Amino acid sequence: MKEPLTSSKSLGESLDLTFTLSKKYFSSFIVILLVLIGPIYALQAIVQLLFGVNFFRELGEGSNWIDQIASSFEVEMEPTASLPIDNWLLVLGIASFVLYPVAQAAIILAINYIRKKETFTVKGVIKEAFALFWNILGGSILYFLIVIGFIFVPSILLVFIVIFSMTFDTVFSIILSILVGVGFLIATIYFLTRWSFFLGSIVLDDTTPGLGRSWTLTKRRVWATIVFYVILMVILGIIVFALEALFGALLGNSVLFNLIRNVVTLVTTLFFSVGYTVKFLDLRVRQGAEDLKEMIEEYEPK
Repeated sequence: MKEPLTSSKSLGESLDLTFTLSKKYFSSFIVILLVLIGPIYALQAIVQLLFGVNFFRELGEGSNWIDQIASSFEVEMEPTASLPIDNWLLVLGIASFVLYPVAQAAIILAINYIRKKETFTVKGVIKEAFALFWNILGGSILYFLIVIGFIFVPSILLVFIVIFSMTFDTVFSIILSILVGVGFLIATIYFLTRWSFFLGSIVLDDTTPGLGRSWTLTKRRVWATIVFYVILMVILGIIVFALEALFGALLGNSVLFNLIRNVVTLVTTLFFSVGYTVKFLDLRVRQGAEDLKEMIEEYEPK
């Protein structure tokens, strides 16, 4: 009988293992996220309360309940009043950017202990994750800059292409713009997926910034990985949308609604982190098998 975390898996097996591990070790994984990210969300709620946001229910202007709920998400404060809260939320957002990868690294380490059939503690894996803090932060910043580059550079090029194509027929301009836009989108998804396993490489393979290792792992498996990502994000996205729509309709843009939304974000982050680790380990097993196969094929007995 093959071990799920030490053998290659099909798409269905990877998804099944993701939800199985998430359910079995939910308490440990959610504590990791609560310890590292929970205080940030608590501070965010306190900041909102201090600046006058209602705790239970926030309603905007409107002639009926639906309009009031909708307008609560569109309320704009005076610039002088909104500046302090915006500054606080910006600081908390930066803290989240720094600590989320650390939390994900702790979950990766925990699953690696599970793979090796060893016990782990929440405190232990968090401590190990912080030991890699600077490597994780450096890799995350680099990947973030790459993402920004793939957003802005193609956008600028697309604008120039659209302007240039407008000198020709209108139909030709529309078709060219669509083709170029789709091409840029596919290229962006392709390259970002190939480099997306930098974090797993930093944590488990001791490589920094991990982009090269990630590129190697996704060799000949990039489209299967994209499909896995898409299915997992669609499942989680549907759950998030349903819960946010329900509680948003009941509570408006209140502090309680934002707390509930943040808890939902933590849970979906848990599932995504487990799925990410499952896929990373799957790719690592496959890459090891391919390397061994290439060595056997290249071996020529004298």
